[in-house]
Amino acid sequence: MDIISLYYFNELTKDLNVTKTAARLFISQQTLSNHIMRVETEFKTKLFYRKPKLMLTDAGREMLTFAKNVLTERQHFENMLADIQEEQTGHIRFGASYLNSRTCLPFVLPRFAKEYPNVSIDLTEFTSARLQQMMLSGELDMALSVINDGSPSLKTTLIMEDKVYMCVSEKLLKKYYGKERHALKKKALHGAYVQNFKELPFSIVSPPNILGVSISKCFEEANFMPKVYFSSTSVGLTSTICSNALSACFFSHINLNNSLPTLAKDVNIFPLMYKGKPVYHKRYLVTNSKQYMTKYMSRFEELVTEFFSQLGATELARIVK
Repeated sequence: MDIISLYYFNELTKDLNVTKTAARLFISQQTLSNHIMRVETEFKTKLFYRKPKLMLTDAGREMLTFAKNVLTERQHFENMLADIQEEQTGHIRFGASYLNSRTCLPFVLPRFAKEYPNVSIDLTEFTSARLQQMMLSGELDMALSVINDGSPSLKTTLIMEDKVYMCVSEKLLKKYYGKERHALKKKALHGAYVQNFKELPFSIVSPPNILGVSISKCFEEANFMPKVYFSSTSVGLTSTICSNALSACFFSHINLNNSLPTLAKDVNIFPLMYKGKPVYHKRYLVTNSKQYMTKYMSRFEELVTEFFSQLGATELARIVK
């Protein structure tokens, strides 16, 4: 059994495009095709339909399950050998959203590289739902997620209760509440309920974004429909909208911390409340409960956990004087 051929087969199933996969793997198209033919020859079956476009045959789908199992077990065995032989080489398949990876990796990677200079990081950036699927299929070693689905094959550790904030420009508050804004701000500094700001226009993070689901519950509790200025399933424009006094906006702690350098100085920051408690956008570190963890994987996990623990300890609430 040629492991590298199985690996190339597994990679081709992700793109179903020989040109794209070969370029991604830095090999020639002919080399990739030769490896696929080698597997088909050994097992005396066709793994792909070539026309009208590349598609897995029934045998190919069964082979994919087999290949994933073999490659996963091989990775586990290599991990155990690395510790047994006290080797300092290897790689970590790490998954995170764009926001999470750009937040923690600038802190984690330099420190990790000093301790394990010969361990490479293979980063995959997707939504939590997609990363959860990849964890279950053995395609990742660990991932940052906002999902805790209780899967017995996954170990899910809460690493940060990512507080949610409602941010409102002073100009916007003055426009809608005048002098009343001073008492309103003082009260909201320790916790803001959306019903107390119902005159304002809002920018909404739309479901199925999990942050959007939490925000929707706040409006349901307040029993009113907000005046929506802008809605999106992402938070990419939130800082710009808030800084320009176009609407009240919602940030998670992580996103707000990243946005502070560009956020206008006259923006008030209030912790968002729901049923008497702060709203949190919980973040988890997910690993495979059956996977052998090498020393370098455990150290990477420690550094990621340490970063989010420190980040969550800071308080960002403020009012403009």
